[in-house]
Amino acid sequence: MNYRYFVHPLFLTMLCVCVVLITTAGSTWQQATAQGIAQPINPMLIQQVSLLTNAGNSNDSVPVIILLKQTTKERASDSSASIDANRLSVARAQQSFVQRHKTAFQQFSGTTTVIPLVFGRLQRKNIQSLLSNTSIASIHEDMMLKPSLYESNTLIGSSTVNTLGYDGTGTSVAVLDTGVSSTHPFLAGKVVDEACFSTHYPPSGLVSLCPGNYLSSTAVGSGEPCDVSALPSCSHGTHVAGIVAGNMLTSPFGESISGVAPGANVISIQVFTQQDISINPSGCGTGATSDCIFAFDSDLIKALDWVYLNRTTPTWGTLSAINMSLGGGISATFCNSSALKLYIDVLRTAGIATIISSGNDSSTNGVSSPACISSAIAVGASTTEKASLSLYNPQTGDQIAYFSNAPLPANNVPNSSGDRLLDFVAPGYTIYSSVIDPIDSYDWYPGTSMAAPQVAGAWAILKGIDSSASVPQILAWLTNSAVLLSDSRGPVSFSIPRISLPDSVADAVGGVVFTDTPTATITKSPTPTFTRSRTSTRTRTPSRTRTPTRTRTFTKTRTRTPWFHTRTPFWIPTKKPTNTPSY
Repeated sequence: MNYRYFVHPLFLTMLCVCVVLITTAGSTWQQATAQGIAQPINPMLIQQVSLLTNAGNSNDSVPVIILLKQTTKERASDSSASIDANRLSVARAQQSFVQRHKTAFQQFSGTTTVIPLVFGRLQRKNIQSLLSNTSIASIHEDMMLKPSLYESNTLIGSSTVNTLGYDGTGTSVAVLDTGVSSTHPFLAGKVVDEACFSTHYPPSGLVSLCPGNYLSSTAVGSGEPCDVSALPSCSHGTHVAGIVAGNMLTSPFGESISGVAPGANVISIQVFTQQDISINPSGCGTGATSDCIFAFDSDLIKALDWVYLNRTTPTWGTLSAINMSLGGGISATFCNSSALKLYIDVLRTAGIATIISSGNDSSTNGVSSPACISSAIAVGASTTEKASLSLYNPQTGDQIAYFSNAPLPANNVPNSSGDRLLDFVAPGYTIYSSVIDPIDSYDWYPGTSMAAPQVAGAWAILKGIDSSASVPQILAWLTNSAVLLSDSRGPVSFSIPRISLPDSVADAVGGVVFTDTPTATITKSPTPTFTRSRTSTRTRTPSRTRTPTRTRTFTKTRTRTPWFHTRTPFWIPTKKPTNTPSY
C-alpha cells in the first residue's frame, strides 16, 4: 500500500465539520452586518427611541428625523471630487436604509444631500424596530414651530450708513418664512429666487402650502405668501423681508422708510404647513377656532440643504445670512442635539450666518428652539423711542422688550467661538413694514420676529463690505460696537448687546475719518467719509477774508479685546422642549 496519498477518515470528517462551521459563521456574520446588528447599540439611541415610543398611543403617527452615521463630512473648501464622493456616499446610505425599512414607514417624506438625514412618519410601535439598525446615529421627533410674532433704522444707525453707500448691495438674505410678496412696492425687484418646502399628511389634517400641495417646489411663485384670507399669519414673511431689504420709499405718513439693507436682495422660501382643525381639532391649541400654520424642523432642514447647494447662484450675489423668525418651547441651555444644527454648522463654514428669533414668552430662563443652537445667531427684541405708537402695551426708550426671551446670566457665557445663548437684541417693538392685508399696505408688528431681520440686514451690510468675512468675524464687529442694554427682569440683572451699525461698519472698513466744513451761514454740514485709517482730522475754513486757518489733528488709537472670548462655559445639553405657540 502506498501511504503517501493516504488520508485518515477521521481527519476528513474533522475537515468537513470545520468547513461547514466556517461557512456558516461567515454567512451569519455577513447577514448580521447587512442587517446592521453587528455592533452594540448606542445607549443614546436607546434613550431616544424609548422617549418616542412611550410618549403616546402605540398607534400614533409620529413624524421623525433620522440621522445616519457618516464617516466623512462635506466642507465648503473641499474639492469637487471630494464633494461628489461624499454626496454619493450619503445617497447610498439613505437609499439602503429606506429600502430596508420601507414597510415600517407610513409616509416617507424625503432626504437631504449633504448630510445623511431621512424624514418620514412612523407609528410609535414601529420605531422600536429601528434599534436593530446600527447605521442610525440618532432619531428625533420632527417638531413644529410657529412664527415669533408678538422703528428702528435711526436707532441702530442703518440709515446713517446707508447714506454713505453701505446698504448691502451685492448681497442677499434667505428668508425662511410664510412667503414674500414679490410685487409689493416695498419689495419690488427684491426677490431673486424662491422655493417652498412643506408637509402634506391629510390623515392628520396637515396641508402643504406649496403649489399643488407638493412637498417641495422651486417653480415660479413657490415663494409667494400663503393665503392670508384663510391664514392671517401669511403676512409675516412679507413683513420680515421688508425689514431686511425694503426699498427706499415714502411711507403713508410722509416719512422716508427703507429696510436695514435696501441694496440687498431676498431669496424667499416658504416653509410653513397648514393645520386643518376640522380634522385635528386640537392641532392649533386649546380653544382654537380657525386653522393655523406650523413649520416642521424637517422642512427647515430641506430648505437649508437647498440654500447650501445653490449658494453660489450668480443672481444671489453674496449670500450673507438666513433669517428664521420662528420658534417654539424654551431651552435654558444650548440645544445642540437638534438636527438643524448640522446644517447651520455646514452653512457657517461657508461663511453664511443663520439668524433666529429668541421667542416672545417673556422668559428670563432661556430662549426658544432653534435659536438655542450654539452656532445660530439668537436675537431678542428691544424697544424704540416711538414704541408708544403701538396699540400694544406702551414701552418707550432703548431697553429690552418685556416679551423678549432671554436666558439666565450664568447660562449666557460665551463659548470658545464667541457664541452665546442670546447673542444680540435689536429693535422689535414695534416695527413698521410691508404686509399683504390689505394688499400692498404697511403695518406695525411687534415681536422678536421683527428683531431678527434687523440683524440679518446688518449682516448683509457688513458682508457687502467684506464678502470674505467669516461668521465669527462679523459677530465680533457687531458685538464690539454694540450698545449694552440692562435686562433687569430676572433675578440677576445683566447686559445684552443691542446692535449699532456705524461703529460696526467703521470696524469692517478699518477706520473712519470725519471732515466738518461750516458754510458762510454758519450752518454745519458734515460730510462723513469712511477710510481705512484711525486718524480723525477736522479742518475749519471760515468764509470771511481772514487768512489764519485753524487745523486740529489728533490720532485716536484704541485696542479692543473681545470680552466674549475670555471664558469657556460649562453646559449640559437638555432635552428639546415641547413646542408651544410663541405669539
